[in-house]
Amino acid sequence: MAKKSVGYVELEWTCKRCGTKNPGTEKSCINCGAPMGADEEFVLPAQQKIIEDEAKLGKVGKGADTHCPYCGTRNPAAAESCIQCGGDLREGAVRRKGKILGAHSQAPVPEQPCPYCNQPNPETASRCGNCGGDLRKTAVPKATESATRAKPKRGLAILGAVLGILCLCAVAAFFIFAAQTSEMVGVVSRVEWERSVAIQEFHPVERQDWRDQIPNEGEILACQQELRDTSSVYVPGAEEVCGEPYVVDQGDGVGEVVQDCTYYLYDDMCRYAIEEWADVDLVTVRGADLSPYWPALNLGGYQREGNRSETYTVEFLADGQTYTFHPDSEFSFTHYVPGSQWTLTLNGLGNLVEVGP
Repeated sequence: MAKKSVGYVELEWTCKRCGTKNPGTEKSCINCGAPMGADEEFVLPAQQKIIEDEAKLGKVGKGADTHCPYCGTRNPAAAESCIQCGGDLREGAVRRKGKILGAHSQAPVPEQPCPYCNQPNPETASRCGNCGGDLRKTAVPKATESATRAKPKRGLAILGAVLGILCLCAVAAFFIFAAQTSEMVGVVSRVEWERSVAIQEFHPVERQDWRDQIPNEGEILACQQELRDTSSVYVPGAEEVCGEPYVVDQGDGVGEVVQDCTYYLYDDMCRYAIEEWADVDLVTVRGADLSPYWPALNLGGYQREGNRSETYTVEFLADGQTYTFHPDSEFSFTHYVPGSQWTLTLNGLGNLVEVGP
């Protein structure tokens, strides 16, 4: 499936020291100055605005940032020495990239009330427009009893495991029982055979296929566009069908907005007429003896003999039960003389699996 890039959005991270929300491209907290730690994660901001600033776009896609092994400062991927302390970054911790952060949405962001004066402010505002209060700190939710999940009862888990084992044992016992065999003597009580020959005629028939697969002698009757194939890469003329956009962390404070796309290829599916040999009749003969023969054919003009088919049936009587067997050839069939005795092998389910002398 193809990945289609829609653009980039700036992500967000929260300072562990003061709780301030920071733009993803800021490498240190804009409130207290603490550097972003290697264990602090980028998240989607409430306002997911596609970056249009050319200067910012020129800095994205260069690779995941690296944290200095000496002072922890976040450095651009291309940096060889720390921008803060000058330390060698070859042993630094490279941020993880490629994590899917969630769906992309450009829906309007609801306003947030100021915690000091309750004045509504845009969610992206850092300070209250009324009293100047700091809106960037993240409230720490209080633990509630509803946040704790009840541990699964151990008894139910044990019961489920026992039932699973019993089911497996039952299945194993069934197959072991079915694999067991027994033998008994059976007497041929009835034989039957059937032979058929198809009659073919050369005449116009109607078929359907893709336009480029129709034989040269075929006459096209009608065509319509139908889905012929799909592709994971762009193909000229194909219909592009993409899923909902989502954001992928790039490890440098921005996320790439991408869509999974499939390309649908349509082509002409056509009905066409062509003259060819086709079955028009089936002549069948049956018998209840050991002398099968093929039916005589009365072929007309533009007709010929088609495929032949044959089936043979032998019934055995053993211990008051009737068992049916189908020999695979005329030669084998003619050995089962009515009244003759044969050894029947049955499986554990009572089905006939083999016949021997």
